[in-house]
Amino acid sequence: PNLKSFYEHSTAKENQTEEIIHELSLAGLVTVGLEGSGRLGSNARYVKSTLGELFLNIGFGIARDNQS
Repeated sequence: PNLKSFYEHSTAKENQTEEIIHELSLAGLVTVGLEGSGRLGSNARYVKSTLGELFLNIGFGIARDNQS
């Protein structure tokens, strides 16, 4: 349910702890986006991964939206 919620909202929600998102990242179901890294005030965030989209598509019939 946490993975599905993450993909539906594209960002970590308050009810998803950092620990849950981190575990999804370790499994490769989400990844760390480093867009803008190296610039002042930028930070990393969790984003969708190809593996996570495939997992939801095959396992739960949730169509990919071609956004990463």
